[in-house]
Amino acid sequence: MNLDRLEALAKAATPGPYTVSRYDHGGGRFFVDRDTCLLLVADFYYLEDRELFAAVSPEVVLALIRVARATKATDAAATAENLAVQHLAIADLDALK
Repeated sequence: MNLDRLEALAKAATPGPYTVSRYDHGGGRFFVDRDTCLLLVADFYYLEDRELFAAVSPEVVLALIRVARATKATDAAATAENLAVQHLAIADLDALK
């Protein structure tokens, strides 16, 4: 997995917060409110796809990347500073729930 590429994609993605319109069959649409206009970001037919998109916002992806990088640094050199960075990254991820 290329974390730099994933990070670039997350930073370039349409930022939220998203408004969700859920369909009776399980799908739905995601919109962002920009200057009194709703812009369509994504349209899903299946509930599972909709819920995955809702759970994995650009902010969540960036937090996961911080955890992955902190873990990689910790594996390379288990220092107190690296462990502290890893715990901060996990706390950031928990705060996004």
